[in-house]
Amino acid sequence: MKLRVVAVGRLRAGYARSAAQDYLARVNRYLPCRVVEVREVGDADPGRSVAVESRRLREAEPAGESFRVALDVEGEAWSSARFARFFGERMTYGGGDVAFLVGGAWGLDAALAREADLRLSLSRMTFPHDLARVLLLEQIYRALTILRGEPYHK
Repeated sequence: MKLRVVAVGRLRAGYARSAAQDYLARVNRYLPCRVVEVREVGDADPGRSVAVESRRLREAEPAGESFRVALDVEGEAWSSARFARFFGERMTYGGGDVAFLVGGAWGLDAALAREADLRLSLSRMTFPHDLARVLLLEQIYRALTILRGEPYHK
């Protein structure tokens, strides 16, 4: 199983770049994981930005290539233990690759969220998308340590 984080835009904040690189390196000790960045639109019109960025995410990770997880505030809210079970089940039963779709400042368009195999919420709170990517990578790492019974998650 391979993981991909397909995200809109580059990480701007230095703390986010540093933390994301750290967690990505940690995740790669367990499973191959890479980050794919698609260009953000930077348009003042949120509707246009979301539409174009979501199209770019679709092109970067077409349906059927992997199990697509859309990060969406309206998605399912899981505990870290439940997230670990998700990975454990996919690894045990040969579920194939997993791609996490991370929208830009305005999120994902509703159609892309519906097309995903799973809609997952990191929180009901709103986070800057730089921080959302760091939180996702940290939770992936935490889930993998839970599966291995390692002490990080406690």
